Amino acid sequence: METLIIPIIILISVIIGGSILILYINNSTNKKYKDEQDFDKETAQHFINIKNINDKYLYTNEGNVMMYLRIDSISIDLYSKSEKEALMKSLTAELSEIQYPFKFIAVSRPVDISPIISNMQEMIKFSNDNQKELLKKEIIEMNNFALSGDIVER
Repeated sequence: METLIIPIIILISVIIGGSILILYINNSTNKKYKDEQDFDKETAQHFINIKNINDKYLYTNEGNVMMYLRIDSISIDLYSKSEKEALMKSLTAELSEIQYPFKFIAVSRPVDISPIISNMQEMIKFSNDNQKELLKKEIIEMNNFALSGDIVER
């Protein structure tokens, strides 16, 4: 009788250990499958860590608030030397007031020059022959710029 107790204990412990191992494997595969399903349902806001965007403020999930500005392009080449210096001084004064770190991001995009071309076409109607020839050449040149994509603004 004593000799049968040890094999019975070993058999019961093997059965319990096997059932625990089977339950652990099933739970890990179910959790892995559930995680994959949750990943498929993840929204863009969770992925890029944005809680909300309101007007010009961006709220992150960590509680940070960021502000963004859209600045239309400025062709500095059209300014005189004194205007350039005044613009640089005013921008320096504005940015030097900021006492916290910030990032500057400039995004390039193609410029819409169709209003300029239509304006030139209107000017052709009221100009003399020399001006018409110059305007036509300029329109062709502007169209070439537009088609090549070389003109971009930030």
